[in-house]
This record gives sequence, structure tokens and C-alpha cells, in this order.
Amino acid sequence: MKILAIILTSIIVSLSVTSPASAQIIEGYIAIPSPSVNPDFIILNPSDDSFLLQDQLDPENLKGSKNLVFGDQIRLKLIDNHDENPNEKLIGTPIIKFDLTDVSSEEIDYAYLLLYVTGSSLLVDSVDVRLHLAENNWSEKTVNSLSPLKFSIQPINTISIENFLGQWVHYDVTDLIKQNSGSEISFVLTFANYDPVPKVLEFASKELDPNFSPKIMIKKVQDIAYNNTSSQISEPISEQLPKNSTESIVLLPMDDSYVGYDVADPQDLQNLKSLNFGDKEFLKLWYSFNSSNFTENQILTNAYIKFDLSDVPPQDITSAKLRMFATDVDLAFDDIGVSIHAAESDWSELSLNGTNLPEFTVEPIDIAMVTEPNQWYEWDVTSHVKSSADSPMSLFMIFSEITNGTNENVSFASKENTNSDIRPSLVINPVSADNESDIQLETDYLIIVLSAIIGIGILIYIKKKKNKKISL
Repeated sequence: MKILAIILTSIIVSLSVTSPASAQIIEGYIAIPSPSVNPDFIILNPSDDSFLLQDQLDPENLKGSKNLVFGDQIRLKLIDNHDENPNEKLIGTPIIKFDLTDVSSEEIDYAYLLLYVTGSSLLVDSVDVRLHLAENNWSEKTVNSLSPLKFSIQPINTISIENFLGQWVHYDVTDLIKQNSGSEISFVLTFANYDPVPKVLEFASKELDPNFSPKIMIKKVQDIAYNNTSSQISEPISEQLPKNSTESIVLLPMDDSYVGYDVADPQDLQNLKSLNFGDKEFLKLWYSFNSSNFTENQILTNAYIKFDLSDVPPQDITSAKLRMFATDVDLAFDDIGVSIHAAESDWSELSLNGTNLPEFTVEPIDIAMVTEPNQWYEWDVTSHVKSSADSPMSLFMIFSEITNGTNENVSFASKENTNSDIRPSLVINPVSADNESDIQLETDYLIIVLSAIIGIGILIYIKKKKNKKISL
């Protein structure tokens, strides 16, 4: 089943809320907003996570399933193995705890619980999963089914999770995070229906990889002081961009590279994360999720590209586009989305690898559909260029959709490509002289009109003053 790639659009400002019957997919593998990239967000990883296991055909616990502790496991397993084995009916229940001590309810705009699906074994296209509020008196090092965790019967929310891995899903937990700010909060996951159909879902735990760990993502209430400070950029007009220039500026990257890793190999036994590709003539976006060529592997490669905007003032920019030339396209379907995200810029193409990935935002700046090689593709990055003017600006490239059981590849020419005509570029269109003249004329006209209105008002006031009679 093809993964629909919808990473919520534009740079991380808001998330669309879906109905309880449908889970919002947050694509991008490790696409979680970095507070250092966007201080409007708070990202929390769990203090504890585990799952409880019990055999409903073994109420006396003769097999010892209730004694098992799974706090050190890399996956949280939601299990309903009814009729899978006639001698047992295993039920697995994930539990997750977060520390909200440093979170104030006043700063919360909205909050989501994010979970990364690493595995699924379903006989249906999708399954409904409930989220419950639980008590906090447990530790991942000791919790098991001998001392069952109490949780609310009424679920907080129910979402439908489709039968594929490599996806982020989220629950809206805004009200609960506000109510429990300053303390702790625990969640339990259950299937909405426990029936004869066996089903298993696996989520990444905090022991798998910090990038895939469960997370509470909090959007902070708009900070007026921060926004005013960030928007007050007044720079002298650069020589590269004259004030009345009508010609486009074309910038080449200062750094570009791609990175690779295997999601199913958190210990990096294959040493994929240590590889550096900064000297390659191409930027490779590739995935192979449990394909025939790489059975049980979940290999991903993603790209980074950086531009120097130190000579670009924001006030004279009308538009900006990233242009990339596809040199190789190998798809399983007719097209595939490639999304561009804002990223941190503290990296170099000569040292970048899977162990030191710059953080980036969850929402894409833009998405382009790639269909075939040997042609240019463009992304509108105007807003990010304006906000990043007078500094280095980095972009992160990922597939916005993946398909389990297959592999796809798109390669773009890098700045090292021997053909200089197809290297990546950032094309910036400045404000034209005509536009500035029109703006100035409109401003002058407005001043004249306002002056006339004020003048008439003063004359009327003086006339009334002269005609007013004094009475005792």
C-alpha cells in the first residue's frame, strides 16, 4: 500500500487536525521540528516507555508472561493475537510517560503525541487505535502485568492507523497537556476492537533512536517579543542586489551532500551512518523498505543543501525558487513527491553523515512531484529565503511518500557535477524599479489625501469656534 505523503504544508506554523476516524500522517522519518530552528515549539521525549504483556488463556500466569519487563526494548508492541495460537491469547499494551515539569499551561497553543510506526502485522487495511490517560506511579525498569496500570476507560482520542510502517501518526493531547503541565503524564494505547482477527502494531520506543522516539510536540502561544525581534531586519542594500535591480540573482550552493541510514538497524551494524557523500556529483534520495533486494531493511537516504544569503536583504525579495536537475529517476509508480524543509546550518559537506544530522522542521516549505530524469524541478522557498536573509540558509530534501516492499530512487546533480549547467541553484527575483515607483506613488498620494482631510477638518473646527456664542 502506498504511503500518502502529507507532511502538513509550509514551514512549521500549524498542524491540521483530523477527525478521530483518521490519523494525520507526518512523513519524513525524523522530521520533527527543532526548537533551535523554530523556537515556537517544545519537543519532549519520554521519561519512561514500555509495554505490558499477558496471556488471557493463562490467568494464573503459569507461563510467566505477566512477569516480563520490556522497558529496555526498542519497540513498543500493541498486540492482539487472538486465535493466532490456540494455546495462547497474547495482549500487548504500550505505555508512555512524559515529564511536563518545565511546561507551563499558559505557553501552550496546541500539543500532539507523535508515534513512529516501525512494524505492522494486520489482515486489514487499517485499524483503530485508542489513546487513554493512565496513572504515573510506574517505571519502565519494573513495570509489568503483575501490577497492572490503571487507565481511563474512556479514550482521549481514537485514530485509524493504516497497515504500513515508516509513518508518523499523532494524537491531539492539547487539553491534557495543559491540565497536567508542571507534573507528569502517562498514556496507554489499546485497540478499539479486540476480535478474532490477530493484529500487531509496533512503535519506536525511546531506546530505538532519539529521532524516532515517541514525542510530545507543543506549539507555543505566539511570542510577540520574539516575532518582533526576528522580523526587524534592516540591512544595507548589497552590491549584488541593487535597490532598483530587475535582474534575477542566481546563487550556487556553498555545501551539499546526502546521508544514509537503516531505520531497522539502530546500532548501525552496517556502518551506513558513518559514510560521507559530500564529494559526489549527485544528491541521492533513495529508500528500500523490506524490498526483495534488501529484505528486512529500511534504508533511507536524504539530502542537505546550503546557500550563503549574506548579501541578500529580505526587503527587496519578491520570490525565490530552488532549482534542481534530476539526473536519475527510478520509480515504482508514475511519480513521487520530494519535499523541501528548513534545516539548521551548522554542518559541512565534508563531515556530514548519519551520526550528526542537522535538525529540520516537520512541515515542508514546498513539495514537487518528480516524474522523469533529465529535467529541472523547482520549489518555492520565498518565505524561508526572506526569513534567512543575511545568513547561511539550509534546506533538507526527503521523499514525501514511500511504499513498503519496494525501493525508489531520485538523484539530482550536486554542486560537484562536472556539467556546470545542471548544478543546483537558488534563483531570487528582487523588487523591480517599477514596483517601487508604484509603491512610492501610492504612498505619496495617500499622504496628500490624508493631509487634505486633516486640513479640511482644521478649517471646519476653526469656523465652528468663531461662530460659537458664549452664554452664562
